[in-house]
Amino acid sequence: MEYDSYINSQLRDMEAGGREVYITTNNLYNRIFDSQVEKFLTDNGEAYFDSLYEKNPKYFRINLSNKNEVFEFYNELDYWKIFIKVRLYASRNLKNKAKNLLKLINDEYKLAG
Repeated sequence: MEYDSYINSQLRDMEAGGREVYITTNNLYNRIFDSQVEKFLTDNGEAYFDSLYEKNPKYFRINLSNKNEVFEFYNELDYWKIFIKVRLYASRNLKNKAKNLLKLINDEYKLAG
């Protein structure tokens, strides 16, 4: 079935692309951000995440020794955001294709339901 292989192929490609973006972003994150950010979130829970937005230097330190890495990290985050939007659109599209495939199978084989 062409629909079935297309759906599987698209899902597999999206997972591979997402994994690559995640690995790159996570690697840059680990080089840029002080580990205290993680400790702060772990110790206090996500209810205190807004403290990071205030750029409290006690908890939120960024390694600025290599500004190119910070710039690259920003670009990766932007790419991640775009990728997620594309992935959501594609998932909705694939859902419709899967429904059409089920309807085709149901109509072809005169299944109940």
